[in-house]
Amino acid sequence: MGCYGWKIFCSYDEKLEGGAREIYSTVCRVATLLQTRYTTRGFWLAGLSLFEQAEKVVTVSSEKDNLNKYVARAREHLNDMENEVSSSERRQPGILPLP
Repeated sequence: MGCYGWKIFCSYDEKLEGGAREIYSTVCRVATLLQTRYTTRGFWLAGLSLFEQAEKVVTVSSEKDNLNKYVARAREHLNDMENEVSSSERRQPGILPLP
């Protein structure tokens, strides 16, 4: 198995128990930070990528379930952001639609 583009996952692949636990803990912390502090699209895209990569290497079922939830939440948040942009583009103040 490769590192999936994220150097941090090399440690997980090597099955270093302490390292694997720290990696999972760090990914959970990222999820918490995203949900409580960061609202810009770039942070959520990076988080989604991190969660998807972590899903590929985590083997404990409870951890995998949590990662699935993180991926779903990130996708939902990004979708909501996309919908907000689309609706704001349709409503341009001061411009009336032509009949």
